[in-house]
Amino acid sequence: STCIKYFVKDKYFKYVKWLYIVPIFFAVFLPIDFIWSLADLFVGFIIVPNLIALIFLRKDFKKIFRTDSKLIGVK
Repeated sequence: STCIKYFVKDKYFKYVKWLYIVPIFFAVFLPIDFIWSLADLFVGFIIVPNLIALIFLRKDFKKIFRTDSKLIGVK
């Protein structure tokens, strides 16, 4: 909830909370396969920005990995 408050003003926060509460009531009437499909879809949405960040940070990661691996003696 702290992350959401960072993006929306306090007066809109009470409406944003409903975006998390209302789907729970609808999920009671939906088939379990559909709910799992939605969960998989949303996990996919979470993965995409992380993959983009990994692509942009690959050079920094290689530099850090080389430096750290030399310190601990890994070839």
